[in-house]
Amino acid sequence: MPLQIQADARVLALAFAGGGLELTAACDDGIVRYFDSTSGKLLRTTKWTAGETNAAFSADTQTLASSGRETMIRVWDVGTSRMLRLLGRQGQRISALAFSRDGKLLASGGADGTAQVWDLAEGRLKALLPDGVGESSAVAFSPAGEVLVAANSDTSIRIFQTRNFKLQRKLDNLPMATLAAVFTPDAQRLVTAGPDGFVYLWNPAGWKVVNKLDGPVELIRALAITPDGKSVASTDGGKTIQVWQFD
Repeated sequence: MPLQIQADARVLALAFAGGGLELTAACDDGIVRYFDSTSGKLLRTTKWTAGETNAAFSADTQTLASSGRETMIRVWDVGTSRMLRLLGRQGQRISALAFSRDGKLLASGGADGTAQVWDLAEGRLKALLPDGVGESSAVAFSPAGEVLVAANSDTSIRIFQTRNFKLQRKLDNLPMATLAAVFTPDAQRLVTAGPDGFVYLWNPAGWKVVNKLDGPVELIRALAITPDGKSVASTDGGKTIQVWQFD
């Protein structure tokens, strides 16, 4: 049975820290909560900003990107609650966020069906990528950063090469829209989930689904995987987090 962890606010983003012993959750009440990932005990909290609708942690969980109902992305130092960067482009509401593992790039998905890649050191837009006819629903960098996955509410997934931001592959006619996407730490699998109750494991070698697992809940909006690749945390965007095993 999955471990059920209760937060006091809607969970926007999840990440494991401390070698997988801590689970970090960014919530829409402006509080980052740190839980023991084995017992679910609340360990501590820090503040950032309330009212956001999307968020993503850097790989080391020290930086948080967030966006609200307007068009700007805010990048935060989690430890000090200090805003580091303000990013955005005219008229562009943000619907998905993800850091590259080295923390140098931030991907954002737009409500207009585009994906953006931001250079965080310079605070500039590095690439603007077409991502389908609907709203961008999930973005994820591969661990080495050579691939960006961008999912769209039109049920497509696009694979881009980050060296030139050219489209490598388009995956069409998926049964449901992908709402969450993350690579396993060893880069051997892309893990996706959405509103159909299943978790899909893709082999990046050919971009084929190699396993389809029953998810702990019907709807999954955010995923995180431990560094050893054995445990998964998920949430439907409500106040409950599930921690479970791939096997």
